[in-house]
Amino acid sequence: MKFLKIKNHLIFLDIDGTITADNSTEIENKMLYFIENLQKNNKVYLCTNSRNHYRNQQISKITKLEILKTTPKKPSSKILNSLSTVEREMPKIVIGDKFLTDRFFARNIGAEFILVKRILSGNERFLIKTINFIDDLFDFSFGNFLKK
Repeated sequence: MKFLKIKNHLIFLDIDGTITADNSTEIENKMLYFIENLQKNNKVYLCTNSRNHYRNQQISKITKLEILKTTPKKPSSKILNSLSTVEREMPKIVIGDKFLTDRFFARNIGAEFILVKRILSGNERFLIKTINFIDDLFDFSFGNFLKK
């Protein structure tokens, strides 16, 4: 698996749609295995725009990853201001499922972007379905122009 070969990077790992479905705390064992192995050789942070702090803390405990708590949200590069100088100098990777937040965040901080297949529960609210549709439309229309 190419993910397991990543070493000495600062990794921003999205939550919703990337490691679990929106509004869920259920994380598959294979995802937990992936996260555990990723953090062996890298500094990994959970990075989310979700305002559900209780749920975010639950996910943080389950994954054993620190969640970045910043006022600026993705895709703002100001998120890096909350990190140490050493961390800001590390090569960066953003792993996520969204074009309009995760990919632009990666671009704004000079990071590599790894797009993952979105995890869906099938019970997403209409708003989430609409956001995902718009995001997929933008990715389909403009994604090739922004790939590094």
